[in-house]
Amino acid sequence: MYLSALTETVTPIDAELTTLQAAKLMRISRTSLIKLLDTGKLPYRKIGTRRRVRYEDAMQFLENERVRRIKVMEELIAETERLGLYK
Repeated sequence: MYLSALTETVTPIDAELTTLQAAKLMRISRTSLIKLLDTGKLPYRKIGTRRRVRYEDAMQFLENERVRRIKVMEELIAETERLGLYK
């Protein structure tokens, strides 16, 4: 077993992440993260010219997206059942 498989990282809930760290945490590209920041979907603060994303905000965004996706999937299943396409 690789040592990296046994290591864990502990991040304080109030930690501030760089855009690269936040993108890696959220498993999206940095470009996609910047779009979320620019559209106001994910809060951030600026330190000089650099943006920082709170760990808690990133995790809350991921949870909200997970819930939204489940709701959409349930709606799709209900619609296909209504149309008799789901068996």
